[in-house]
Amino acid sequence: MNVLFLTMSPSVANVRVSGIYTDLMRCFRNNGHNVYVVYPSERRKQKTTSVGCIDSIHTLGVYTLNLTKSSIIEKGIGQLLLEFQFYFAILRYYKDIRFDLILYTTPPITFTNILRCLKYRHPKAKVYLL
Repeated sequence: MNVLFLTMSPSVANVRVSGIYTDLMRCFRNNGHNVYVVYPSERRKQKTTSVGCIDSIHTLGVYTLNLTKSSIIEKGIGQLLLEFQFYFAILRYYKDIRFDLILYTTPPITFTNILRCLKYRHPKAKVYLL
């Protein structure tokens, strides 16, 4: 089973650290599933969009505007652009993968259009809010 995990927390980039989401991703991996994690990589870190694989968990850090610790204008614009940035990064880097399960974290308003498009592309996928 291919599992896609969308999150607003950049801390999931290090799947070796214990946490509620990283533990869940490792549990899926340990049960033989392919796990793909998509998270924001804010502009202040000065890293472009990056694809990696840590302990057999695929990670995709999507370059975004600063979503935390920045001006309200930058946060607002960043939130508006986030859906498109995530969606096009998923299309670019994970286009050949058919997802069976799509997990996402709060705030769900950030991911509504992404989920709608992903559900259209993967009609048999189950979508679950954590």
